[in-house]
Amino acid sequence: MGKPNDVKDQFARLLKEALTAHFGKMPAVAVVTREFNLRAHGVEPVTQESVRRWLKGISMPEERKLRILTSWLRLDLARCFGGLLQADGMASNGNGRGNGNGQGNGNGNDGAKAQDGHQRLVTLIAGLPPAERRMLEQLAETLALAGKGRGRSV
Repeated sequence: MGKPNDVKDQFARLLKEALTAHFGKMPAVAVVTREFNLRAHGVEPVTQESVRRWLKGISMPEERKLRILTSWLRLDLARCFGGLLQADGMASNGNGRGNGNGQGNGNGNDGAKAQDGHQRLVTLIAGLPPAERRMLEQLAETLALAGKGRGRSV
């Protein structure tokens, strides 16, 4: 699924884009920290250093903080993480692999292709170090919640 830092770098780009769209320009780290903490009910506040690390692609927020960012800035995490899956052939169509969504095109082999795609995904996940597996689990939970909020299942 690419280098481990690809996910963090992609998230940093997405976060910067969302912040710029929200504020009209890239705000200072202190502003992002303050605005995040105003919305972070029941979550430990973040520091300016944490926000800097997110924006530089050094680290990613934990699940609950990621949910706050997603809600506040309307982050499209599918844009962030979907492209990495597609680059690895997981979500693409027309390359002999299933599209991973269980929807067919009527040729009769879609179920088998989707199953192959799912099995490949499980194998890739199983090969990740524990910290990256947990990050992926948190991402999946966040995407599932975002999908439910828009009235569709993920």
